[in-house]
Amino acid sequence: MNYGEDRDDFRYLATAVMFVREFSGGPRLLEVGGGVQRGCKYLERLPDFERTVIESDEDQGIRLPGVRWFSDQFENWPVDGRYDVVLCLQVLEHVPDPAAFISKLFSCAPVVVLSVPYLWPAGKCRDHVHDPIDEEKLAAWVGRVPDHSSIVRDRNCKRLVVAYIQ
Repeated sequence: MNYGEDRDDFRYLATAVMFVREFSGGPRLLEVGGGVQRGCKYLERLPDFERTVIESDEDQGIRLPGVRWFSDQFENWPVDGRYDVVLCLQVLEHVPDPAAFISKLFSCAPVVVLSVPYLWPAGKCRDHVHDPIDEEKLAAWVGRVPDHSSIVRDRNCKRLVVAYIQ
């Protein structure tokens, strides 16, 4: 089973897709670092959007039809235009400076949908540098509380899914 197949039925993905559909003011969607190239195919649920993906993975394995893809670190990527909505799912816990990363997300679109592991204990995932993450920590990174939020349980884990509307 690959990375994406393992997540196909996760509720946090369904919640993020619902937020995109409900709050996006247009069809241009940017997805940042969510594992699409590693098989996470949730963008197939949004075929009516012009989907662009930016991922640091150099593996160009799985490609979704109709999805533009860039291989780069988001922090270094020259934004190629204005989007209507940005998705960034299960990424912030990995980046050294989440506040700067989030600031760049907000420069790309007026609607930003994020998810983070919710209250995972430090050390649960060796690649997470910010666990545990709760609403207060996320608000400190963003500089405000989300306009919409949901805590979802997938298997034995919780995730916080939020939407910010500028």
